[in-house]
Amino acid sequence: MTGSARSYMFRAPWMALWPGLAISIVAYSINMFGDAVRDLLDPKLRGSVGGLGAHGAKLAKKAKARHIGKSKKFS
Repeated sequence: MTGSARSYMFRAPWMALWPGLAISIVAYSINMFGDAVRDLLDPKLRGSVGGLGAHGAKLAKKAKARHIGKSKKFS
């Protein structure tokens, strides 16, 4: 067979390289976009993402503990 795909791979490998590279870039871009959307919408990550980072999460934990402590005193 003179028109088989294998003969094209040996004569012109870029005919498979560029489409493969394009598919890889699109898949990587979709993956990165999905990770960014997850980071924005995941409530578990909200304390660590932001202006204060881990320090802000510690402050929020202390404030929550103080709030719970106050509610126990009055009940």
